[in-house]
Amino acid sequence: MVILAHQDDEATFAGVVGRLPSDTRFLWVTNGDGLSDELGMPDAAYAEKRRLETISAMEIAGFGPDRLTFLGFSEKDIYAKLASLDDGDPVFQRSAVLNHFKDMSARVTAEVLAFRPEIIFTHAWQGGQPEHDLTHLMAILAAKKLPSCQVFEVPEYELAYTVFLRFPPWRVGPVYEICLSPSEMDVKRRMLDRYETQKHGLGLSRILATAGDVGAMAWSLLTRRRIQRFRFAAREHFGPVPADRNYRACPHGADRLEYIGDDWQKKPISYSRMVVPVVCALEQ
Repeated sequence: MVILAHQDDEATFAGVVGRLPSDTRFLWVTNGDGLSDELGMPDAAYAEKRRLETISAMEIAGFGPDRLTFLGFSEKDIYAKLASLDDGDPVFQRSAVLNHFKDMSARVTAEVLAFRPEIIFTHAWQGGQPEHDLTHLMAILAAKKLPSCQVFEVPEYELAYTVFLRFPPWRVGPVYEICLSPSEMDVKRRMLDRYETQKHGLGLSRILATAGDVGAMAWSLLTRRRIQRFRFAAREHFGPVPADRNYRACPHGADRLEYIGDDWQKKPISYSRMVVPVVCALEQ
C-alpha cells in the first residue's frame, strides 16, 4: 500500500511505483487544493482537476482507478488548523482542531485495516512539508495495528529543497536504491506531464521536472561527489522507518530548520508549536 499526502507525490518515486505488484492500493490523504489560488480556480474545481490528473498519471504507471482512493481532506483547511494551534484559542477550539486530525488518522487506519497490507510506502519524515510528515505518522500508527506490516519511507525534500529526493548524509540506517531503465524514465516523465496544474507554481511535479539540475547540484555540494544530471534523476531511494523514532522532536533538532519558507497567510509553520500538538494527540 502507498500512502501519500498530495496528488503528484507518487511521481517522485515513479520507478518504485512501477515495480510494485498490480494489486497495490494507493491512498491520497488531501485533496490537493493548496495551490488553487495560483490558477485562479475555485478550490473544489482545482482539487477535482488534480484528482483526474492523478488517475491519468496512475494509468500510465499501470494502475487503474479501482486501485486508487482519495480521502479528500482540504490542504488549506489543514494549514489553517495548524496555524490556529499557535493562536492562543480557547481550549474547546483547540480540542476541535486536534479532533479533526484524529479523524484524518482514523480514516487512514480504516483504509489500512480494510486492505491489510504487508508493506507500506509513505513519505519520509523530513521536516520539509507538514502534510508529508503528518501523513507519514498516520501511516506508521495504522501499520502498528497490523501484526507484521513493514513501513518504508521515500525522501522528497527538506531544508528548503537543498536535500532533494535523497536522504541526508547523516541518516542512520539502511538506504535502498533502484536504477531506472530508459523505459522507466519515460514513464516517469509522462506521469509528470499529466500534472498541468503543477506547472504554474511551486508544485512538486514542476520542481521534480528539473530534479536533474537541482538535485545533482545539491547532492554534489552535500557529498562532495560529482554526479551526472540524468544519473541523479534515474535513481530513487527508499529505506525502512526506524522503530525508535521520536516524532515529538524536531527532525533537524531546531524549529527554525523545519518547513523553511512554508506559511499559512504569512504565519510561518512551526514544527514545535503546530505539528507536535497533533503528534501528541495522535500518539495518545
